[in-house]
Amino acid sequence: MLTLLTGKLGKCKASLPTLCRNVSFIPATKPPNRFPLPSLDQTFEVFKKSSRALLPEKPMMRMDEIYSEFIKEDGLGERLQGRLEDRYQRNNVTWYETLFLNGKYLSRNQILPTKSNWYFQFKDHPNQPHDLLIKPPPKGVLSDFQIERAAGLITNMLNYKELLDSGSLHADAEGEQQFCMKQYNQIFGACRIPGPLETDYLNATKQSNAKHIVVLLQDQIYKVNVYGEDNSRLSISDLQRVLFAVGRHCLESAPQPAIGKLTAGLRKNWREAYEILTQTEQNAANLKTISESLFVLCLDDHSTKSNPNHSHQQFFHNTNASNRWFDKSVQIIVASSGRAGSNGHNALVEIPIASKMFQEPAKDPTKSFIGSKPSSPERLEWVTNDDRISKLIGVAEMHSWEVIKKTESVVLREDIYGERYIKEIAKCNIDAYVQLALHLAFYRMYKKHTPIQQLTTHRKFMGGRTEIARSMTEETRDFVDSFDDDDILYADKRKLFRAAVESLEKNMELARAGLGIDNHLFALKAVASENEQKADFFTSSVMRKSQIWRINTLNTSPGTYFFCGFGPQDSEGYGVSYAVGEDDIKVTIATRKTDSTNVYDFRDNFTRILKQMMILFPKRSEVWGKGWEERRRLEKKEEAFMQKLTEISDAYLEKKEALAKKYLRRKLTN
Repeated sequence: MLTLLTGKLGKCKASLPTLCRNVSFIPATKPPNRFPLPSLDQTFEVFKKSSRALLPEKPMMRMDEIYSEFIKEDGLGERLQGRLEDRYQRNNVTWYETLFLNGKYLSRNQILPTKSNWYFQFKDHPNQPHDLLIKPPPKGVLSDFQIERAAGLITNMLNYKELLDSGSLHADAEGEQQFCMKQYNQIFGACRIPGPLETDYLNATKQSNAKHIVVLLQDQIYKVNVYGEDNSRLSISDLQRVLFAVGRHCLESAPQPAIGKLTAGLRKNWREAYEILTQTEQNAANLKTISESLFVLCLDDHSTKSNPNHSHQQFFHNTNASNRWFDKSVQIIVASSGRAGSNGHNALVEIPIASKMFQEPAKDPTKSFIGSKPSSPERLEWVTNDDRISKLIGVAEMHSWEVIKKTESVVLREDIYGERYIKEIAKCNIDAYVQLALHLAFYRMYKKHTPIQQLTTHRKFMGGRTEIARSMTEETRDFVDSFDDDDILYADKRKLFRAAVESLEKNMELARAGLGIDNHLFALKAVASENEQKADFFTSSVMRKSQIWRINTLNTSPGTYFFCGFGPQDSEGYGVSYAVGEDDIKVTIATRKTDSTNVYDFRDNFTRILKQMMILFPKRSEVWGKGWEERRRLEKKEEAFMQKLTEISDAYLEKKEALAKKYLRRKLTN
């Protein structure tokens, strides 16, 4: 049962994706390059070097023999490379994007919440009532502040959309080199759609004509118009009224089937249900309404504990995958305590793109409804006479629950140091530093080395997403082996550290330049037939062991406004997101519960390593001078003071604008 905590209801005013509108940006000097296709020899040389760090000489000698067979004239390697070269010649943009999307996402029978989606837990709102966090409303209750924050987040999302539509944003770039901006086309009005065969597809609203969002509450789905016919928008106060109307209707109406739970189950079952649903015109229209909506807002009638180690799970998978539509590119989630976050599908929008949208507090749109009532929310009614739908919903609940209950995740915020220390004291690349800390933590826990999947951007190429920068090198292995060895001098450990950093930086640069190896290896296998995939080159122990990613990572720095996370790739591995701020490091870690994994032990090991690595470098006072702590304290105090002044100024301007609108409304009424 749903209750409104307070607030009266007033008048409520398979395949390449179908891309949405072409968003324009202020371009950088150099446009994105065409996606490169490396040579076989180039890829294999890098592959051998990274594999030597993990495996003894004998298997590597056998791998040389296998490779010689693979690349011989008219051999399998030459045929597969030829197929990729044909794709390269036929496609003026990218030969890789379709292979990537289909192979990594759209053809996989996965549980999306823990395998293909990311989540954010936002920083608490400046006006967050502390008591509401400590003692949130009982289940089934919405709070005023929850509705207020949700309305503000809707407004900020629409403000960002209008910035995109205006073409006034600068394109992402590295120096003069512009990045591919294609993913920005897939933020609003985009959705993954179950395909008729074994491959889904991506769909988006053409030219962003949608004027509505979708609101989920207690698994009920509502269409809410946020634009009028003249493209004017609802003010924040009007949005609050509409959201209260959703709550009132949900309270007073018999529930509809929880169709959204189908998006959390195995894809093959969702495809079956989707085919059944679309045979009915009303259901097909409902599904179109959802897929074309600008984004989804999830109002949860409950809250997890306020400790971030618990609260982030509401945005990760909601503990039972309820009240979500995991196929959408972006879902905004607001708990009854006022905590908020987001969940999104990585095939449509990756974390670095999504992270730019979520800043608070909100400001009213410059062009909002004046003197007119917005339309009432409309609940989507489903025709489910076919018993198979209720059974498939039950199956989806079971499958998602089986995965979620075996998923453990924790967060870590370590404020002993951050970017300033790593760059100025350790004199090191941030990614290289954190990667070495992760290698040390894993080795100390398991007494063995592992490949770590470090994702780096490939967006300097058209259609580029990510490439793996392999951080397991021979130099990394030597440094990790030395760290806890008391017989090795610290001076020698520092030399090994510098050598490891240099090897990691080189691999990262190769990956960013399009000369990484894992996209190429994946593509070779993707264009091979089922029989060809059984070749020794793909099935050898060296190849398999080098691609068991016991840790998959992403740098989401600076992470000022959120914690961010995702699930592990390997069933006995860890998914690690890290954000390095000026003087802190925020980390989320997720794993599957097995006999060999323990997310709490891994976090504790990683925390100790971050502190122990400091012994390799000079004391901070030796570099920053005596009294650096007091100077930094005063700097932070000054920053906080200036932030407060800015908030007061912004609040004054908002109040002034609100009074002006109120006066204009009265004038029009009279």
